[in-house]
Formats: sequence, C-alpha cells, structure tokens
Amino acid sequence: MSLAKEDFEICQRITRQGGSNLALVSRTLVKPLQMLFAPTYASMRLIDDLVDEDFLTLPIEDRDIQRQAYLDRISAWEDACIKAANGEFFKPDFAFKLPEGEAISIFRLLSQTAGQSNLGALPWQVMASAMSRDVNEIPIRDWNDFEDYSWGATVSPTAVYLYILTADYQSGIYTGISGSDLMDKAKGMGLFCYLVHIARDLIKDAVKADQLLTLPQELLNDLGETYTQEEIRYLICEILKQAESYLDAIDVCRDELQPHMSLRNLTIFKSLLGLYMTMFEKMKNDPLAMLDDGFEEKLRQQDDLLNAS
Repeated sequence: MSLAKEDFEICQRITRQGGSNLALVSRTLVKPLQMLFAPTYASMRLIDDLVDEDFLTLPIEDRDIQRQAYLDRISAWEDACIKAANGEFFKPDFAFKLPEGEAISIFRLLSQTAGQSNLGALPWQVMASAMSRDVNEIPIRDWNDFEDYSWGATVSPTAVYLYILTADYQSGIYTGISGSDLMDKAKGMGLFCYLVHIARDLIKDAVKADQLLTLPQELLNDLGETYTQEEIRYLICEILKQAESYLDAIDVCRDELQPHMSLRNLTIFKSLLGLYMTMFEKMKNDPLAMLDDGFEEKLRQQDDLLNAS
C-alpha cells in the first residue's frame, strides 16, 4: 500500500468515527475531492476533540492548572495547519488523542492536498481562535458573541467544505474560490446547521459538562441549575428561532455557488442541507422530537452530576 493511500484510509476512518452528517454525505464525492475532504475534516476534528473531550471535561481546578498547556497545543496545531496549507509537512510536538502515526498521516495528507490548492490557511487560523476562546472559557454573553465565536467554530469548517464542493482538480492541483472569499458566503449555512446541531444534542452536552453548552449566557440566566422538560423546550425553541434567521442567507449562498458545482456536488450540498432542514422542521413542530427515549434518564444524570460536584 502506498503512503498516500495509507494516510487517506486513516483520515477516512477518523471522519467516519466522527459520525457527522458531513462525513455521511461526503462518501459520494469523487476520489480527488475525498482526498481533500478527509484530512481537512480530520485535522479540525483533532483540535475540537482535544478541547471538548480533554480540556472542557476536566474539573475546574485542573482546567486552571492546565489552561496554558492547552493554549500552547492549539498554537502548535495552528502552526502545523498553516504549514500544511502552504504545502509543507510539519507535525506538532505533542500528543493528540490519536496514536502519533495517525496524527502524522493527517498533516502529511493535508500538506499534499490543501497544500496544493488556493484554499489558504484562514479557516484553520480562525478555528484556532475559537478553540483558544473555549480554553480561556470566555463567556458567550449574547447572540453577537455567539456569532463571533462561531466564525471559527463552525463557519470556517463550512467554508472549507464549500471550497471542496466548488473546487476543480487538474494534475494534482485544486482550484476554487479561496477560503477567505468563502467565509462570508458560508456564514448562514454554518450557523444554521450549528444551531440545529446544538438543539439536537442539548441534553447530551449538558450532562457531559456545562462548558459544552455553546449558548448565550443571556439565554441561560433565568434557568435553574438543572433543566426541566419545559426549560429544555424553551431553549430549543429559542435556538430554532435564531437558526431560522439564517435561512435567507443560505438561499443566497446556494444561488451564488450553484454555478460552480457539478451536478454530483450540488446533490451532495442539497442532501447535507436537507438533513439539517429535516431536523429543524421536526423540532419546530415538536421541540422535543429529536430527544431520545432516555430523556428522563439524562435529566437524572444531570442531577446526579450536580449533586456530586
């Protein structure tokens, strides 16, 4: 097996394990675009998991002790991604949640794909900023703060994906709309999908850790320490109301980018958006529709965690 094929299979496995709608609909991308999607997704998954699953689930006293070490890791990850986006392979000198060889595969393939494109490093730079904000535990006070945070947390990966859907591949080179030009176009779609995702996973994330609830503080101020069913219903309704405000921007994005997409990629785009629209409509009709049968058990776990702290 060639090194590039081995790197691709490792990155592909990481994307599948993420279980995202993005990975699901991307299985039908043509091979060169899959080769670009796999390491871009895996590289962003790498830092997101490090922050969400490692740092933010630590007890508060441990977070205070380890905060600077995690900020340094984010900075090293950003440097590696910038180098890869410029076609240079470089592995950060610290342990991720993956075996070292798998982390090497991500950055190596990223340098061979994104590094041979006009995508640019901006999406990784603004994502690093959002991850640093998470580690510094800077509060999200209102919906304006939420948009600022989401620029890196969700608009940047959305811009990368839109680049993949609109890029042309010839003789080992990817050419498309640059990442910096795509950021504004990606905003509506990224924020809509992110908010639907938050609403869907509201209880699961609340049980894991309060820090994983990426919502404006003004929305949470009047709620109790644990959430009743009616409070969950209220939160989901407010989240969906905000998500709905981005629907017009999605229409503009689709109309602008559709001429740059092949029929296959346009189908992928519509399939991805359709998955989120289906969840949105289902929760709009019944705010608790996406919560599984373990709702009451999750609320009980939330109480147990609070009482144990």
